[in-house]
Amino acid sequence: MAIQKAEGVVLKRKHFREKSLLLSLYTYQFGKINGILKGKTSIQSPAYVEVVFYPHKKGLHFISECSLKDSFTNLNKSLLALGAANYFSELVDELTFPEQRNRRLFNLLFVAISFLTKEDISGPDIRRFISIFEIKLLGLLGVFPSSGHHFHTWCGSGSILPGTVASLCYLKREDMKKGLLLKISPQINRQIREVLKGLLSLHLQKRLKSEEFLEKISEGYPDTQKATGVRKG
Repeated sequence: MAIQKAEGVVLKRKHFREKSLLLSLYTYQFGKINGILKGKTSIQSPAYVEVVFYPHKKGLHFISECSLKDSFTNLNKSLLALGAANYFSELVDELTFPEQRNRRLFNLLFVAISFLTKEDISGPDIRRFISIFEIKLLGLLGVFPSSGHHFHTWCGSGSILPGTVASLCYLKREDMKKGLLLKISPQINRQIREVLKGLLSLHLQKRLKSEEFLEKISEGYPDTQKATGVRKG
């Protein structure tokens, strides 16, 4: 195959030998790709980059160039925003297969992380936004329940409320900004979290480190706490 160029979000980075990185990216052109980048160690996760790479049949491509387009610097102003961005990246990395292009998924991820960099975003908005992202992602992957009846399976508190079903369907259908404006009672919000937790547990089969980090932030850290140095990798 010829040399390829792509733009994408860095989902994960890992040091490999001396002065090399193993990168997982979700790109607009090719979906998720995995590659090795030599000679640069400053790329963080998440970040928006442009790469030039030599495709390899076994799936680990050689990345010859990696140009930073957006480092999402404002994420460092809030532990909760940074934690959510890392969680979104890890979710996409775990729930997708390499070389399966989904441009709507790329757009969802990029828009979601960009939203988290806003100066005026609040802690409650971020927590609501996490649920909205999970719903949108599961919908794009084709594993979100297609009818209200199926939501009962994932509700640990027993009978699911009609308002919970209606809210889940609304959040899947409407754009993310409208979702943030939806008024949801604490009881319905708890059921939404139970449903999403059950669905994600089924498809992930493990606990994500970024999810654990988010829980610790919610329990013991103020939303405005500085996040410098907490990026993955």
